[in-house]
Order: sequence, then structure tokens, then C-alpha cells
Amino acid sequence: STPYQCTVCQSEYNNLHGLLTHYGKKHPGMKVKAADFAQDIDINPGAVYKCRHCPYINTRIHGVLTHYQKRHPAIKVTAEDFVHDVEQSADIA
Repeated sequence: STPYQCTVCQSEYNNLHGLLTHYGKKHPGMKVKAADFAQDIDINPGAVYKCRHCPYINTRIHGVLTHYQKRHPAIKVTAEDFVHDVEQSADIA
């Protein structure tokens, strides 16, 4: 699988630039930046990020950011808000 996937339409890209260009053209309402993907590269395999407002969890920070935009649009969050919230997936099971 390719390392970068759009969380809206599942289009896949080989590099971050391609994905960010895609968001700008196809999903301009999604305010994404390279920093939002910094933790998505498997620096911390097995990490799980949790929504602070409902039971939603995801193994990628960008997945949680997209969740907030869709389900909690009034709450503004960035990738930095989740860097210290990492749990290991083995702890969740």
C-alpha cells in the first residue's frame, strides 16, 4: 500500500506533496498541512490516538483530525494536540 491516503475519498499517493496537493484541489475545505502528517509516518508503530469527546480511536493522527472536522467541527485541533496522547494498541484491546 502507498504511504499516504486521503481520509475523505481514499485516493492514494506515494509522497506527502501529492496528498497535500490532492486535498487542496479536491477537498479545499479540509485545512491540512504537512505537520498534520508528521506522526503518521511509522515513528511510533502500534500507537493509538483517541478523540477526547467520544469513543473514536485511530492509529493515525490525521484520522483523528479528520474525525474532529466531520463530527466535532466547532472544536479546533491540530496534530500537536495529540502528540502526547499516544497509547499503544495493545493497551486498548
